[in-house]
Amino acid sequence: MKLQLLHKGLPLLLLIALALSLNINRPVASGGSSLRDKEGSLGGNGESVPIVIDSDRLEGDNEKNIVRFIGNVIAKRGDIIIHCESIFIMFDKSNKTVKELIAEGDVKITQGDRIATGDKAVFENSEEKVTLTGTPEVREGDNIIKGAKIIFFMAEDRGIVEADEHTRVNATIYFKKSTEQERE
Repeated sequence: MKLQLLHKGLPLLLLIALALSLNINRPVASGGSSLRDKEGSLGGNGESVPIVIDSDRLEGDNEKNIVRFIGNVIAKRGDIIIHCESIFIMFDKSNKTVKELIAEGDVKITQGDRIATGDKAVFENSEEKVTLTGTPEVREGDNIIKGAKIIFFMAEDRGIVEADEHTRVNATIYFKKSTEQERE
């Protein structure tokens, strides 16, 4: 069973934030991450914001084009923070860009009141796709979406929440009253 997240809104914004936080080859606006503009950049003034990663250990292999941050990892980019046990980054040797970034072990991604959790988050740069697995859950305020796997396709601005034989898709969404209803 799949739940398509085709509306722009609550939990979908968190997945966008997750994808932007993992895409370290692109700039973000100075006020944090923002959605893409029509030119495909991330909007704002194009200022480059670095990703800062703290960990207990760093292992790198230039020949294999891989880097791994291990133990109590905290990665920050703009207003997005990723906590996990390890981050593994694979680079494309030809153009020195990130091919894939994998965050594993008690993954928690926050941006304001938006929180995504799971055991593993995988960002595939060429497909502009983020996959969250291992009891994934996305929250924004009181809104929650859960499933076996949560996939966000950044270029298409759409997401999918999948079930499996053990886990059904579950969504709890609170709708705000319209301005006219609030005045009554």
